[in-house]
Amino acid sequence: KKDFGRSRVKEFSAHSTKAHCVAWNCTGKYIATGSLDKTSCIQSFKEERLSREFSLKGHEDAVEQVAWHPSDGNIVSTVSADKTLRIWDIRTPQKTVACISTKGEVINMTWKGDGSTIALGNKDDLVCFVDFKSHKITTEKQMDFEVNEIAWSANEK
Repeated sequence: KKDFGRSRVKEFSAHSTKAHCVAWNCTGKYIATGSLDKTSCIQSFKEERLSREFSLKGHEDAVEQVAWHPSDGNIVSTVSADKTLRIWDIRTPQKTVACISTKGEVINMTWKGDGSTIALGNKDDLVCFVDFKSHKITTEKQMDFEVNEIAWSANEK
């Protein structure tokens, strides 16, 4: 535990190596982390305490990003240097709901506010959109510039 004035910081060990992404679910009950160890860890947050629940295993390379469904607190997605998007239901964490292969190493993603679509960006500046229900890539757009982050506009257009 480290003290910074009135703020308190506590470090948690959930991975065997560096974790480099983190996201809260929509209920505030769970946190997902992604790591160079090829896993995502789900941790619960109760009474100001963080407890490791389980690991999501299946990626063959580093988990680059984690993102929760905007309204279903049980659905989380992960993207990896293994060129896949995986969708998980944490009620059955031992298997993926879907594993979608992409054309490149995915480095960022975001869910559309209504939960219908996931936008992905890869290291080759390709942005693609995945339909959540069909688990299919519906659109791809090659950009002429580096895409480091993706976000939906407030009116989702």
